[in-house]
Amino acid sequence: MGESKKRKEKLGELYGHPDQQRAFAGLPITKGQVQAIYKFTVTGTWICIGALVVLWVIVQVGAQFNWWGS
Repeated sequence: MGESKKRKEKLGELYGHPDQQRAFAGLPITKGQVQAIYKFTVTGTWICIGALVVLWVIVQVGAQFNWWGS
């Protein structure tokens, strides 16, 4: 029970609002911003994986039909 009181005193107005609390002591980034960055990174990664698969299929189909002159 003492830990909760210490945390409440330390955070002040931010207590109970985890998205507005700082994620790391040295960086001015909130936990909500870290979650947004993570979501953006995961989405971008899946888009890149999909693009690589499409490119691979195009190259394989092109090689079968001699589109590349080989």
